[in-house]
Amino acid sequence: MNELEKQNDNVTTDKSSVNTSRRVEKSTPFKLRPVTGLPPEGFMTGEEFTKIAMLKVRKFCDENGIL
Repeated sequence: MNELEKQNDNVTTDKSSVNTSRRVEKSTPFKLRPVTGLPPEGFMTGEEFTKIAMLKVRKFCDENGIL
């Protein structure tokens, strides 16, 4: 399984930032979820998104006399 690394994006503005950066781990690895073919709850597939987006575009154009 592939792994992605989350980069540490904490920024400090004090003089101790150099010492802090030496102590802090540079990245935090996390594992990808297995691909099941089903989107997680609260998400939609690309096809569903395209269909809904095009319906909304058509509705907006019809309501505003565009095209």
